[in-house]
Amino acid sequence: MTWIGRLAGIAAAFAFACLVAGPALAGGPSAPKKWLPWIEGGGFLSSERHRAESNLFAPIWQSSVALVFFQGTGKYFEDDIQEGNFALGFRKMQRSGWNLGLWGGYDVRHTEEDNTFHQIAFGFEALSDRWDVRANGYVAVSDPETSPDTARVFLSGSTIFMTGGEEVPLSGFDGEVGYKLFSTRGHHGGGLKDGPARQGRSHELRVYAGGFYFDDGDALEEVAGPRARIEWRIDDVFRGLPGSRLTLEGKVQYDDVREDQWEGGVRLRIPFGGGGKDARGTLLASLTPQERRMTESLVRDTDIVTAESEEENVFDTATNVLFNQAAVASTADGVANAVAIGPNTLIVVQGKGGQIDVSATEGQALQASQTLQGGGSTINVRGARSGTVAAFTAPGARPTLFSNDGNDNTGVVTVASNTHVVGLDIQGAGGVGVGIAGNHGIRGLDDLSNVVIERNAVSNTGDDSVEFDDNNGNVTLSGNTIANTRERGVFFGNNNNDVTLSDNTIANTGGEGVRFRNANSTVTVSGNTIANTGDEGVHFLSGNSTVTVSDNTIANTGGDGVGFRNANSTVTVSGNIITDTDAQGVDFENDNSTVTVSGNIITDTFGRGVDFVNNNSTVTVSDNTIANTGANGVRFSSNNSNVMVSGNTIANTGDEGVHFFDNNSTVTVSDNTIANARFDGVFIFTANSDVTVSDNTISNAGGDGMRFYTNNTNLTLSGNTFSGIGGDVFDFDLVGNTLLPGSTGNVVTDAPGDVICEGTGNFVGTLEVTDQNGVLRIFEAVDACT
Repeated sequence: MTWIGRLAGIAAAFAFACLVAGPALAGGPSAPKKWLPWIEGGGFLSSERHRAESNLFAPIWQSSVALVFFQGTGKYFEDDIQEGNFALGFRKMQRSGWNLGLWGGYDVRHTEEDNTFHQIAFGFEALSDRWDVRANGYVAVSDPETSPDTARVFLSGSTIFMTGGEEVPLSGFDGEVGYKLFSTRGHHGGGLKDGPARQGRSHELRVYAGGFYFDDGDALEEVAGPRARIEWRIDDVFRGLPGSRLTLEGKVQYDDVREDQWEGGVRLRIPFGGGGKDARGTLLASLTPQERRMTESLVRDTDIVTAESEEENVFDTATNVLFNQAAVASTADGVANAVAIGPNTLIVVQGKGGQIDVSATEGQALQASQTLQGGGSTINVRGARSGTVAAFTAPGARPTLFSNDGNDNTGVVTVASNTHVVGLDIQGAGGVGVGIAGNHGIRGLDDLSNVVIERNAVSNTGDDSVEFDDNNGNVTLSGNTIANTRERGVFFGNNNNDVTLSDNTIANTGGEGVRFRNANSTVTVSGNTIANTGDEGVHFLSGNSTVTVSDNTIANTGGDGVGFRNANSTVTVSGNIITDTDAQGVDFENDNSTVTVSGNIITDTFGRGVDFVNNNSTVTVSDNTIANTGANGVRFSSNNSNVMVSGNTIANTGDEGVHFFDNNSTVTVSDNTIANARFDGVFIFTANSDVTVSDNTISNAGGDGMRFYTNNTNLTLSGNTFSGIGGDVFDFDLVGNTLLPGSTGNVVTDAPGDVICEGTGNFVGTLEVTDQNGVLRIFEAVDACT
C-alpha cells in the first residue's frame, strides 16, 4: 500500500470515529439526524490520462439546519499518479432557500515525475435547489522538485538555457456558477415543489461555467482559463437502495499551458446508515430539495496544479562549468572567433560537408572553461537553480577539424583546464608509416585540470593521437575512436593524477595503444578495445601508483598486452581479454608491489601468459584463464615475495604451466587447473622458500607433474591430483629440497612414469601420495626413482 493509501485509511478511520461520536456531539441519541453518510466510486476518461476516484462523505455533527462534515477523496491516475484530498466543511440552511457553506482541507499528490506535493485548500459555497455558486482557494506548501522528464534545453542566439527543470506546485483559485436546467423530481415519486419528495427515481440535468487561475514565481507561465461542466444525475437509481445516485459527468477546459482538455466519466453513490433501507427511504423521502442539497459533494479542483519551471542557466555536467554564453560556428575563423569570446562559453561547431582546416593557426587552442561540441552530438547539462540534469543535442551536422601542423605543443585541438571536447571528427595529416613530428590530434600540455574528451573520432595523426604532458589532474577520455596514428593512441607523461580512459576504441597505432610514463597516480583504464598496436597494448613505465586496468579487450599487439616496468604499486589488472600478443600477455618487470592479476582471459601469446621478473612483492594471480602461450603460463623469476597463484585455468603452454625461478619466498600455488603443459606442470627451480603447492589439478604434462631443482626449503605439497603425466609425478633433481609436515593427500590417477624421482638427499621430509592403483605410498628420503 502506498503512503497516500495509508493516509486515506487514516482519514477513513477518522470519519468512522466521527460517525460513532456524531450523536453524542449533537446532544445524545434524541438529536435530529437528517443527513446520512455516503460512499462514491467512479471512473473517468480524459484527454490527458484516465483515472479512478473514490469519495467518502461523513456527517460529524448536525442540527435541524446545520451540518459539519468530513469528505475524503482518493484519485488514482495512469502512470502511478495518486492524489488524496481531505476536508472539513460546515453548511447551514437559510430561510431564503440557500445553503451557505465554508470548508478547509489538505491535499497531497504524487506526480508522474515521482514528486510529492502538498497544499492547503479552502472554499465558500452557496447552494439552492437550482443554483450553485462556488469559490475556492489553494495555497501550495511544498517547494519545487526536480523534473528530468520535463526539462528542455534551448540554444537561442548567444545563450543556452533550460526550462522545465523543476515541477512547480502552483497556488491559485477557481470558481463556478451552476444551474439546474431540468429535473423530474416529484413527477415519478410525487411531492410538491419546494416540499418533501417521496421516494422514487428522478433525473436532473445541471450545467456549470467558471474558470481558474494558478501561478507561482518559479513557474514558466501561469495556468489560467475557462472551465465548463455538465452533470446528468439519476437519484435513487436502485429502487431498493434509497439515496443511491448515478452521475454522468463531462468537463472541458482550456489554458495556454495544457491547452484543450476534456474528461467524461461516471460516479455511483451508495448511502449507508439511517437504520436500514426502509428507514433510510422514509428519511430521504421526507427531505425537502434544500435539505437534500446539504449532502452534496464538495466541488473544487482536486488536482494539485503543477507547471514547468521558468528559464535558468545551465552547467556542463562533465566539467561543472556554468555557461554564460554560447556561439555557433562552421568555419575555422568562426571557431576562432567563438573561442575568443572567453571562458564559460559553449561553442557548437557544425559541419557542412567539408573539413574545417585549422592548420593556419597551428590548430585550435581552447581557452579555460570552454566546451567544444560537434553538431548532432549530445551532452548533459544541469540547471543552475533546479539541479536537474537534461540532455542537450547540438544543432547541425557533425564536423571534421583538420590540421597538418607539426608544432609539438599544439594539436588539431589543444585543450585547457575545465574544457570539454565532444562529438568531433579530428584528423591529422599522417598515419601508420606516415610520420609528422608534432602532428597531434588532441593536445594537453602541463598543469591542466578537469578535462573531458569524449565521443570524438581522432585519426590519421603523424604523432600521438592524444597526448598530455606532465602534472595534469582529473582528465577523462571516454567513448572516443582513435585510429591510424603514427605513434601512440594515448600518451601521458609524468606525475598526472586522477586519469580515466574508458570505453575508447584504439586501433592501428605505430606505437603503444596507451602509454603512461612515470609517477602517475590514480589511473583507470577500463572498458576499452585496443587492437593492432605496434608495441604494447597498455604500457606503464615506472613509479605509477593506484592503477586499474580492467575489462578491456586487447588484441594483436606488437609487444605485451599489458606491461608494467619498475616500482609500480597498488596495481590491479582484472577482467581483461588479451589475445594475440607478440610478447607476454601481462608483464611486470622489477620492484612492483601490491599487484593483483585476476579474472583475465589471456590466450595466444608469443611469450608468457603472466610474467613477473625480479623483486616484486605482495602479488596475487587468481582466477585467470591462460591458454595457448608460447612460453610459461605464469612465471616468476627471482626474489619475488608473498606471492599467491590460485584458481587459475592454465592450458596448452609452450613451457611450464607455473614456473618459479630462484630465491622467491612465501609462495602459494593452489586450486589451479593446469593441462597440456609442454614441459612440467609446476617447476620450482632453486632456493625458493616457504612454498605451498596444494589442491591443484595437473594433467597431460609433457614433463614432470611437479619439479623441484635444488635447495628449495619449507615445501608443503598437499591435495594435488595428477593424471597423464609424461615424466615423473614428483621430481626432485638435486639436494637441499625440504618438506614440511602436511605434504599429504596427493592423488595420482594416471601416470606412466615414476611417482617420485630423486637422488640421495635430494629431499628431506615425508611425502604421501595415493598412486594410480589406489595404494597410499609414503616416501621418506628415497634415493631412487620409484
